[in-house]
Amino acid sequence: MQAGAPSFENLRSQGWIQVIQDRVVIPVDYVRAFQREYPGYAEAFDWLQKKQYSVRYLPRMPVDSEIEPVIESLNTGSLSLDELRSPRPDWVASRRWEQLCSEQPLNAPLARWLEDWKLLRWPSFVPQRTWSAYALERFHSAVFSLIESEPLADWDHIHEEIATYMAHQQGASIELARKSLPAVPSTLVERYIWSNTYGLERFFLARIWPLEGHTALISLLIRDIQDTENCPAPHPLWARLYPLIARKTELLFLFGLQPSARSLPIADMLLLGSSTALTCLLLWQWSLPGDALAGNELRESSERLKEDAFLNAAEVLRYLGDNDEVEVAEVAALLRVIFGDGIARTGSSEESSERMRQTLIQTLSEIGRTKLISILEGAAQSGLGGPAEGMFTGLLSLVDASGDVNGISGAPFVTAYGNAVVTGHFRISARQMDKGQSLSLYNLARQSGAGYISSFFDPLNLASRFAAVSADPNSIEALQTLDSIKRSIRVHVRVLCRIVARLDTEVPQDLVAALVSAVRSGSSNRLDRKQVDAFAAGFDSERPGKDRDRPISADLGEALTALSDEQRQQLLTTILMIEEPATLAQLLSYVPSVLQTLIRDRIKVLTPGYSSRLLMLTEEQTRIEHLLNAGVTDIAALFLDKENELETLGKVPGRSLQRLRFRLRLLLQTERWEELDNLPVPDDISDLDKASAQDALEFYRGLSLLARRQPVQAADIFHRLHVRHREIPAYFTNLHAAKTLALVIDNNFGFLDSDRRQQARELIAAGRRQVNSHRNLAETDRTPILLNSALLSLAIQRPNQALDLLSAIKSDRPSETLYAYRALALHRLGNPGAALGTLQEAENRLGKTQLVEAVANQINAGTPFFGPISSSTDEDPVPWIRRATEKLLTLDAVDQARALSPTDATIGDFLLRHLRKASAGVTQLRPMMRKLGLDSSEDDVTSVLQGILNARLRLVSWALGDQSKGGWTAQENPGERDLIVKRDTANLLRQIEVAIANGKAARSFDFILSTVSADLPWDGYVAALRPQGQLCIVGVPEKPIAFSAFNLMFGEKAVVGGQPAPFTRYNKCSRSQRSTGSSQ
Repeated sequence: MQAGAPSFENLRSQGWIQVIQDRVVIPVDYVRAFQREYPGYAEAFDWLQKKQYSVRYLPRMPVDSEIEPVIESLNTGSLSLDELRSPRPDWVASRRWEQLCSEQPLNAPLARWLEDWKLLRWPSFVPQRTWSAYALERFHSAVFSLIESEPLADWDHIHEEIATYMAHQQGASIELARKSLPAVPSTLVERYIWSNTYGLERFFLARIWPLEGHTALISLLIRDIQDTENCPAPHPLWARLYPLIARKTELLFLFGLQPSARSLPIADMLLLGSSTALTCLLLWQWSLPGDALAGNELRESSERLKEDAFLNAAEVLRYLGDNDEVEVAEVAALLRVIFGDGIARTGSSEESSERMRQTLIQTLSEIGRTKLISILEGAAQSGLGGPAEGMFTGLLSLVDASGDVNGISGAPFVTAYGNAVVTGHFRISARQMDKGQSLSLYNLARQSGAGYISSFFDPLNLASRFAAVSADPNSIEALQTLDSIKRSIRVHVRVLCRIVARLDTEVPQDLVAALVSAVRSGSSNRLDRKQVDAFAAGFDSERPGKDRDRPISADLGEALTALSDEQRQQLLTTILMIEEPATLAQLLSYVPSVLQTLIRDRIKVLTPGYSSRLLMLTEEQTRIEHLLNAGVTDIAALFLDKENELETLGKVPGRSLQRLRFRLRLLLQTERWEELDNLPVPDDISDLDKASAQDALEFYRGLSLLARRQPVQAADIFHRLHVRHREIPAYFTNLHAAKTLALVIDNNFGFLDSDRRQQARELIAAGRRQVNSHRNLAETDRTPILLNSALLSLAIQRPNQALDLLSAIKSDRPSETLYAYRALALHRLGNPGAALGTLQEAENRLGKTQLVEAVANQINAGTPFFGPISSSTDEDPVPWIRRATEKLLTLDAVDQARALSPTDATIGDFLLRHLRKASAGVTQLRPMMRKLGLDSSEDDVTSVLQGILNARLRLVSWALGDQSKGGWTAQENPGERDLIVKRDTANLLRQIEVAIANGKAARSFDFILSTVSADLPWDGYVAALRPQGQLCIVGVPEKPIAFSAFNLMFGEKAVVGGQPAPFTRYNKCSRSQRSTGSSQ
């Protein structure tokens, strides 16, 4: 050995090499690093790295003359193992172990059997059905002995080993690697998540290359577990195997990879207390099967099954927790993971995920009180965040579901809430804080003592924050501070309002005082009084930072309704100090009728010049829209005139068109029919907007005809608009309304004759189709369809159907129409008490309106009613497209793929469609690639595909990262991923393999599908086919396709053509799923 040469033991102790099953293993990432560390031995290290998996086959003695040439062909590489066939490889593997199992010691025959089993390509079988009791017992003993003796990393040493790996790989110091590496968590649930984080997966994937034999052996043990009937639960094999998996880090990482794609003993995992919490997490992350053709039905059915499985798992978790078989720390970790913002997101839709969260909360709330308190304290240890964080609201949900705060420490919650509110971060919101969570937070603060309840009531710290503003009022920092103060006030007001609305006892005066103080602080822009305009219309306008919660007026209205007369007057007096007319206009929809006059009087005072100062055109437009929605037309007209005078930096596209829509609404609401009928398209409308302006004129004329009870003429207008623009839901909504009015025009609450009943049924069915086919239909379009369909159901004497339709309406605003139709349906079902109760509730909330009085007269005396029909007044497509786009970004990846596909599609189908088009782009860029000096290497193709796909997927916030170790071959062996598709840079969605066909790919494909319309190396594709393989061309190349006749004749290969549609369900084009230039 040369001087200075590293010894084998030194290399092993320094982490350069690893020994698994007596084989030297070298991570592929170490080659360059070793060249830096030991330049004189880099060539030898490189050679060893390349040869570590080389296999040479030797014949057994005596030599079989038929086998000898096959072995020679395998050793020379002229024959591949893939070309060898065995009719029963599982039988061969089974008999081979029977030959070896009697040898001593067991580790040697097991190692030889593993090599033979690998040669057969790991055929699967059930050991206990195949072997005798003796052979089976010997196999189990050998497997456990191997796993127990293998020198794999444990949790006490894994941090140091990963730090060493990172230092070697990046050429950094070991001290720096230790500092940058997150600490190893103490619970198994979080260790599983920790090992799967993006920063650590490269290490684990490098370590598991040589462990394919261990993985295969574990899979056989699991086959035995699953095949056993009528045995103790959990299965003895699992009770022995799981502690090994939990203790050895590489095995836990392996076990957790793609759990939904492999067979797992879920029942045994659940019933073993030490693995119950981890099993719940695996079920939470379970990927659902997808089928683009099956659509919603398959996906929803799969989600229901997954939710049922998760419910059962949660019940087992609670039961074993009550019996001290599950560690409290693991349950707390499960809550942290599921409610946190980490990578442990589920593959289900957000609605299904939320149902599973609530299932876990409701189930755990029934656990023993002492354990519940321990779970809450354990979950809160790593920090709670604030009202916008899932961890904070999730634990409050658990407190709320338990129904009692006694014994629970409120200090962490109150402190976390105060810290979040006082910062006023851009993301802060109360959207996830419902009334129950808000009340639980209040009760925790009240229970914690005077200091905590005081800090909870006043967490804003306005004095010091305004002091920072006054130091330099015109600085960017001052403006940011003012904006954060406004957000803080809005969140705190919402939480206090929700507490007041949820309390079932008399509201304490200190709570009312805190709410009044918070509202006063945000009522107007008076910095000298430490006040800001936190209720300005800008928070509801379509702009970055828009409050995604429901209108804050809804919270204020519920609080006003819940308070006593004296307390209501205190809060109302403060609310009337608000200088934003839009907020007060929205408030009209949420307060009792006795308060509406005072609010309307206040709005009349808030004319331009006496209301909150707005900075953006969209904010002014939002204010006008809210005033029109509330029917405050005189004030809306003043602000519309002001909007006309606003100056902007250049002409704003669509501004004149929006102004025309506002003017049309004013004419409609003030019933100036003649002016509306004769209004021309304004001269300042751009040529691009003239067609939209004409549509707007027709739309509002149609609405005026509905108001004038002329349904036939209105239906003609809306039919024309609907035919021209089927993408705008409001046109169908109002066409449906016009047809409804035509049927019930003689009496809204009467019964239809036999001739019109069939028309009503068809109209109800059409409405259902519209609602069901537009999953994200805006409530302004969805609600009128449901209301009118309910009215038709009443007219054809189907009150039960009417109630079903009314129950589907989602609105937090009290609606007189909803109350009226529900009361009428209940009366016709023979429930007059419930009907009168509904009318009384409507009168308490809204006063005695014309419609409510008409229903009462219909119930009492059968008096006919000639009233309006519900319609939509929003035909502008831009707002709902903008809302839909914003909603798109909040959906999970599964729903994003469905939303942007012509039919319901999986993530894989969605990516496949874009990959096809990107591949077509690559083939068309081939001449340019050559001119730029790019060759035909796989990495060059990958880099071009990455750039094209990145641009195509940016709309849904998906991104393609660089090449990374990871992924799996068709045989579930780890490999290198060429393209990794992630969302928000954290959540792996899919991995894509790109390959250049070369000599090794010859005769390896059964079927190749070419979908691109470009000239390709066709002979290369034909050469890659197996004998009797097919090349199917569905693209339309510009040039004639030419093949070598010899390539086609040799091997009886075929070239066929076809349409793309028949192949949409074809999932695998080859065993390795690789081709060049093809978008299969």
